[in-house]
Amino acid sequence: MDFYSMTQKARASQCNGNLQNPQDPKKACMSESNFKVNGNQTLDDNICDNSGLKQAYRAYKNYVSKNGEEPSLPGISYSNLQVFFLQYAQKVSTLILLEMSVEGKKLQENSAETNISSDMIMKHPLQNVWSLWFYKNDRSKSWEENLTEIAAFDTVEDFWALYNHIEIVGKLPPGCDYALFKEGIKPMWEDERNKNGGRWLINLQKYHRNPDLNTCWLEILLCMIGEAFDDYGGDVCGAVVQVRGKIDRLALWTSDVDNKEAIMKIGEILKERLHLHPRNGMIAYEPHAK
Repeated sequence: MDFYSMTQKARASQCNGNLQNPQDPKKACMSESNFKVNGNQTLDDNICDNSGLKQAYRAYKNYVSKNGEEPSLPGISYSNLQVFFLQYAQKVSTLILLEMSVEGKKLQENSAETNISSDMIMKHPLQNVWSLWFYKNDRSKSWEENLTEIAAFDTVEDFWALYNHIEIVGKLPPGCDYALFKEGIKPMWEDERNKNGGRWLINLQKYHRNPDLNTCWLEILLCMIGEAFDDYGGDVCGAVVQVRGKIDRLALWTSDVDNKEAIMKIGEILKERLHLHPRNGMIAYEPHAK
């Protein structure tokens, strides 16, 4: 996937997969990243601008002045918007350096041997590798046969690329689950890392499916990949969201049911981050069935 496509898709949730704001078709979403970075009207001119870093920063400031800043992602000091512009600026700089090099053409010809993908230069690594799973109930198959591993990722940018490509939780039909677990851990009680553990469970009524379910699920994902549970992140195995007919369930799985200190601290952080109260869901811990 090229850089421009990746950044488009990273903002798909706000732009419906393209560069247009659905609320105002005449207003380009993140327009500074395309048409107005250096006052010209084409993306090619922008990429060739020899002060891309300054121009990208100026575009970022212009956008923030109009739309406001976004909160930083858990575990890193950047917001999703800032990551977007950092990627853009790095891409500009990489292309300029390549064009200025006398050996640029030779480097391109030998890229199969020496190339380092520019998409990777500005990616922000996560502490753990995570795998996303999907479950769809089919009574003709066993439970494990209904479970599919979709993809794994280990950077902030790859997480957003994946998240914005899949159906949001609130639009899944009843009987479907998403699960995000650390690499090597299956989202099942029988897994070695899960069998002595339990889960923080949140039940949401169907009428809270939008937007509470989507918001809570995304916040849980960001807490996990951003290592928001401080020194107790090692006890976190993963999380599951289950879409059902009347009640939807969110669960954060931990590895050791006997580690009371870790369980309580994780629960406190989770409750605080989700802003839980009786209106939108109660939270309780329960051991996995043995």
